[in-house]
Amino acid sequence: IGKSAATIGMSAESYQVWAQAARSAGIEGEAFQSVIAKVGRKAEDASKGGAEAAAAFRALGVDVQGTNGKVVGTEELLGRVADAFQRLPAGPARSAAAMKLFEDSGIKLLPFLSRGSKGIAELRAQMIRSGAIIGDGTIAMARKFSAAKQQFMLAVAGVKNTIGSLLLPYLTRGMAAMSRWIAAPGRLAQILSVLRAAAIGAA
Repeated sequence: IGKSAATIGMSAESYQVWAQAARSAGIEGEAFQSVIAKVGRKAEDASKGGAEAAAAFRALGVDVQGTNGKVVGTEELLGRVADAFQRLPAGPARSAAAMKLFEDSGIKLLPFLSRGSKGIAELRAQMIRSGAIIGDGTIAMARKFSAAKQQFMLAVAGVKNTIGSLLLPYLTRGMAAMSRWIAAPGRLAQILSVLRAAAIGAA
């Protein structure tokens, strides 16, 4: 979850909220990530003067730039877009705006977008309380655990390799001595005699 969220510039919590909303609308996994990534690229394009992208955001009254003149982050951008859709009355204009920005997924996402940023934040808090999504803190702890586990496994592998390298000369000499013992003249007959005697005794 953390990696997927980072890929499109969202916190893990927000990513899960949006991803679940998209899934409920029939937009799964990679398709959802692709939709959000495209919105981000359109914002970048709009900030650089791209006419079509700028018109899509302008129709919603959304400024894609922050006070520093750079494009705002994904979460801030989506919040502004959601607020814009909340303000728009239901009808063809709102549907058209959703299609311009989110393409084929626009109509499907409209019910969620119409919540506005405040409504989405409330839904996020509710989902965290109910355990429907994993909190950022839990994900951070899981990431630390995974890193610690990997470090531990490397340490164990190192110990195994060290022990192996220490024992290898002795094991090699032992096997060589055993091979010589087995190959000695008359050894096979001796072994067979012992096995035969054992078999008779067991009977």
